[in-house]
Amino acid sequence: MFSLVSLAVYTTLAMAFTRSKVYTNQHQLNNNKKKLTSATKEHITSCKDTNQALLQELESYKQSVLEPQELLYSLAELSPFPIVVVCLESGNILFKNQLLEPLFGIDSYKKLDKITSEFYANSALWTQLTNKLYSGEPVKNFAVQLKKINGNLFEALISAKVVNYEDKLAALIVFNEQPRTKQINALFGDKTEDINAQAKPENLNSGFETSTGSTIPALAIEYQHLEARLHLMERALAASSNGIILTDVNQPDNPIIYVNPAFEKMTGYCAGEVIGRNCRFLQGNERDQAAVEELRIAIQEQRECHVILRNYRKDGTPFWNELYVAPVFDAFGCLTHFIGVQNDITQHLEATEALREREEQYRRIVETATEGIWVLDKDNKTRFVNQQMATMLGYTVDEMLGKTLFSFMDSEGLAIATNLLSRRQQGIHETHDFKFRCKDGSDLWAMISCAPLFDEQGNYAGALGMVTDITDRKHMEKNLVRHAFYDALTGLPNRVLFMCRLEQAIARIKRCPDDLFAVLFLDLDRFKLVNDSLGHLVGDRLLVTLAQRLQSCLHPDDDDTVARLGGDEFTILLSHIQSVDDAIRVAEDIHQILKSPFNLNGYEVFTTASIGIVLGTTKYSQAADLLRDADTALYRAKEQGQAWHMVFDTTMYDRAVALLQLETDLRWAIERRELRVLYQPIVSVATGRITGFEALVRWQHPERGLIPPAEFIPVAEETGLIVPIDQWVLRESCQQLRQWQLQFPDIKPLSISVNLSGKHFSQPCLVEQIDQILQQTNLAPSSLKLEITESVIIASPEKAASVLQQLKALGIQLCIDDFGTGYSSLAYLHHFPIDVLKIDRSFVTRLDKNGEQLAIIRAIITLAGNLGMSVVAEGVETTDQLVQLRLLQCDQAQGYLFSQPLNSDKTSILLAARPQF
Repeated sequence: MFSLVSLAVYTTLAMAFTRSKVYTNQHQLNNNKKKLTSATKEHITSCKDTNQALLQELESYKQSVLEPQELLYSLAELSPFPIVVVCLESGNILFKNQLLEPLFGIDSYKKLDKITSEFYANSALWTQLTNKLYSGEPVKNFAVQLKKINGNLFEALISAKVVNYEDKLAALIVFNEQPRTKQINALFGDKTEDINAQAKPENLNSGFETSTGSTIPALAIEYQHLEARLHLMERALAASSNGIILTDVNQPDNPIIYVNPAFEKMTGYCAGEVIGRNCRFLQGNERDQAAVEELRIAIQEQRECHVILRNYRKDGTPFWNELYVAPVFDAFGCLTHFIGVQNDITQHLEATEALREREEQYRRIVETATEGIWVLDKDNKTRFVNQQMATMLGYTVDEMLGKTLFSFMDSEGLAIATNLLSRRQQGIHETHDFKFRCKDGSDLWAMISCAPLFDEQGNYAGALGMVTDITDRKHMEKNLVRHAFYDALTGLPNRVLFMCRLEQAIARIKRCPDDLFAVLFLDLDRFKLVNDSLGHLVGDRLLVTLAQRLQSCLHPDDDDTVARLGGDEFTILLSHIQSVDDAIRVAEDIHQILKSPFNLNGYEVFTTASIGIVLGTTKYSQAADLLRDADTALYRAKEQGQAWHMVFDTTMYDRAVALLQLETDLRWAIERRELRVLYQPIVSVATGRITGFEALVRWQHPERGLIPPAEFIPVAEETGLIVPIDQWVLRESCQQLRQWQLQFPDIKPLSISVNLSGKHFSQPCLVEQIDQILQQTNLAPSSLKLEITESVIIASPEKAASVLQQLKALGIQLCIDDFGTGYSSLAYLHHFPIDVLKIDRSFVTRLDKNGEQLAIIRAIITLAGNLGMSVVAEGVETTDQLVQLRLLQCDQAQGYLFSQPLNSDKTSILLAARPQF
């Protein structure tokens, strides 16, 4: 006889296996719903717990008495949202909580002191926001797009209101970053209320508890037949590799009433240890698993369930249990039992997880790689591309799949790609640069590392390419080439490219002597004046416009080149000309187009150019020689005046070489003490006695003899050597005068006049240098007269007045040399502390022959007398001139009538003779 329990087991198993087909069909559909319900309830429970904690903390704060500002601080610190108070006038942050810097991606050790429009993707929204706040309207949930410190954009809602904070009109702003809200809405949709209702505690159950009761129906089955079938079923259950559990819902706590041997082996428990216990003990302390909650709900709802639980064996080791649970109903539809079929899937899950991790790792590598990955099949169709590759070309991955490689290149790349793919079929690995065509029509330059793919039979199956975007590098190379060979301002070829083309022209004429060419070297006249007066921006604009006009003078079909060498220097290479007359005609055209004014930023500017021309012939072998000769012709043109052009000839070169040699010799002359100081007496017109000398520098060249000042002084002025020459002459003459004063103490007064060049006069330490020389030579400042020209004073009147006042303060006498030949400076005379006017020799030479010259000298003497100045007449050579000067009551005179310039020894002899003229 079989027991009632055995009969219940048989009945339960029979019903369970009968319903297994239904369970299997519903399993997938129910599983997704259960997971969503479980995740939702967990989230709601977590949110309620968090909110409850916040409410309790806030309630405790309410119980204390807080000042308004302290309340603001407290609420801001408790707020889950970034809060800031911003001064509307300055944008300075007056108050903020600790969430503000993280919102904008700013490191914790850095501070954000100001909110400006730069943090907004659309700066106009900041203005719109502040205007609305100024109007008194509060702002609620104002949707904006903000920028983090690294430039990334994110969306946020802004709520703001005008407040009076620390006596400043300010805006209280609360930020609410949106991505998380969007994710929650997308997850729960409109089901939030349903989820909340389901998550109420009163709707939750635990374990396998049930209150369902049932009665065992009477059985009308032949006992012997049932016993045989039950025995067969028990043997099947015992032989099953799956663990099987049977629980009785009619007993309290739904206890286990049967387990098979597979369950015992799986868990380590024997049947006697688990019969009568609820299954929850298998979960150990992990009763809050989501699957447990799902199982409880299924038991409560008396339905089938499929879950995966983390259970524990008797020895405490965990294992993953895949559990199928099905309810068992009696003939009257009443629930009697639950049957569970379980399987230890720990190794399967571990293997699956390891495989998933490897797949995820490989997927992450492929998808996050900075290189594009492109796989072609044997027909060159796209079999796979990663997202990076698709992004490079501006396509989606789906758009690229199935398309041939040739779909992503222009006609230029087809022939190249065909050749490269044939090399893949030959099994060749290689790396090369290639240009693709993007979806928007732009070019993508890429470096491709290619490898062929073969199947198991060794047949060509396609190719794998690792693609690196080198577009920026290509653009950089292009820009480098442009910067290397083209002028950044005008876009014209620069010196490097011009010289390269000039070398090509020289090589061409070597092959074809009749294929003449010419080089024009052009320089703007007085371009510095434009820069100094109107500014460099206007000057740059003038150069750009000039470049355009120069190009218009050339035939576009000719192989000619206009280049900018630098500054205001331009060169033109004229190719395939018949004679130098062709180059002259181009120069004349340039002069003609420059007659029209340049309209530059509202200014009307006229300018001219000097042009040097050199004809390219077979005698030239270096481009630098051609450019040198063109430059030489240019400066000869400048010597003629403005708007001139000159054709180079060999005499210009000889002269340039001579000037260069002269400059070199002059530099050595200072070091080798080849310079000499000569002294020309200055005589009192009234007494005929010597009152002083003018120091004059001469150059005693070791090969050329005595070189006059007119030949080397201009070179010294141009090169700046005049400054050390002036200093040397000043020191020598002061020292010599002091010796004469000691040697001839009875000749009083005795002074020395020394010329100061314009460059020496503009030196910043001029006064200190002169004072030092006077102290070193022990010469009284009143014995020194410094001669400067009118042009030096007029060049910078304010600066000149300051320097002259400092020299006058030392006690030095100041003279204007060559008076009357420079600018009309009569209006300035009374502004400067001048002691002496020296009348230029050009007036004195014609004094006894020209009444006009006499009138001019009389006017100068009268003017000087009225201004308290003395007058020295230079270039007196005849007695009649001296008589006239005495009649005009001129103070002093110098010239060959008295003596030519003498060296120091002859001057000493002259002083010893004490002549009277």
